[in-house]
Amino acid sequence: MSLPILSTVRLSLSPVTYADINFLHQLWTLPEVRKFLWDDEVISLELARETVEGFLRDAETDGLGLWLISQCDAPETAVGFTSLRHPAGSEEVELLYGLHPDVWGRGLATEASRAVLDYCFDVLQLMRVVAGADQPHVLSLAVMKRLGMSPLPGGIPRVPGADYYVLHRDEYRIA
Repeated sequence: MSLPILSTVRLSLSPVTYADINFLHQLWTLPEVRKFLWDDEVISLELARETVEGFLRDAETDGLGLWLISQCDAPETAVGFTSLRHPAGSEEVELLYGLHPDVWGRGLATEASRAVLDYCFDVLQLMRVVAGADQPHVLSLAVMKRLGMSPLPGGIPRVPGADYYVLHRDEYRIA
């Protein structure tokens, strides 16, 4: 299964390709992004490549994967990513997202996440999706709340210091 291009009023979400590895590596190593995404580790280009390869495999096998986010008024310039994956040791499906700090605070993470959730519930027919963020990352936690997610008390392998949220398909359209 190949990932579809997803779109919103302001955004286009394109499935990641090998050509996007350098952009993702640059984004993922920005101090403001890596602090919450990679536990402040400056990852190697090779780890970025391996991560993208894993997402590409997931896209082929179960429809999960990684999308680049670009704004419709500047489609040639990616501003972030969103993804679906199985957290290590879990069958849950986790929503991830990250944006360049220059575009934080504009509602783009929420908008991109809604497009991915539409895909999760309408196309993949998932029953629920989880998301997590480090407790200090209040912007990311606010996105989860705006999406209608509620605190998840347990059920997936935990990262210390992170809060997890869940959204059930039957609650999604109500939010």
